[in-house]
Amino acid sequence: MKEKITHFILGFMSACLILGICYLMLNSSTRKKNPYFILNKDYRIGENGLLKKGTRIQIDQGMDEGFTRFILYLNLKGGNITKDSIESDIIIPYWLYE
Repeated sequence: MKEKITHFILGFMSACLILGICYLMLNSSTRKKNPYFILNKDYRIGENGLLKKGTRIQIDQGMDEGFTRFILYLNLKGGNITKDSIESDIIIPYWLYE
């Protein structure tokens, strides 16, 4: 009886170890999939503004339609935006032009 319990505990610990290693390997490869890029020239954001050379953007994913979506994180200091005035998790697409 003690032998069965010992084998069960060793098997459970081995499974936890293997799952932990797999999780760490998958998690580290996910972080590497979305690197930051530095723009090598200025880009216009439609009619809304300009992204200067040297701006860091993060790739999100490539689309089947033939374009790639990037993420631009912005920090706003002292703005008048409240949590009630914006929708969470909203994506506003803009096209970039040279």
